[in-house]
Amino acid sequence: MKFIITFLMGMLIIVGCGSNVQLEKKEARMRKIDKWEGQNFHREIAMKVAWIPYKEGTMTETKDNQWSLSFPDSNAAEGMLPVMILSYPDSNHFVMIDLHMDNALLGNLIKHTLMTETPIERPFMEYLKTSDCSKCHPPDIQLN
Repeated sequence: MKFIITFLMGMLIIVGCGSNVQLEKKEARMRKIDKWEGQNFHREIAMKVAWIPYKEGTMTETKDNQWSLSFPDSNAAEGMLPVMILSYPDSNHFVMIDLHMDNALLGNLIKHTLMTETPIERPFMEYLKTSDCSKCHPPDIQLN
């Protein structure tokens, strides 16, 4: 009895797995890109790191809600701070960006300035709204 049940189960598995399943044929597509044949380049930007000197000072309240900045001569901390400078070789415009900036925001700023060819301005969130990619894209291209 066990043999018959095992035999029937085996036959069902063989018949079930051996059925003809028609796979849908899809045409394979491929795009060949020659990265050395670019044309119609967008405006270029330059990025570099600059070390800016600093000296720590103290803020003291002098009157109602008025403050004074003073720099002690002897024991004030001094040093150099790294900042990124994004500049446009065809103009005098540049923007200094602190290194503690969020990576996603920095990436969006670089992407927007490269694609829209609009120089980066502060405040950055306002810049991202005004340098909208949909101004240049054809309406049939979906943007996120």
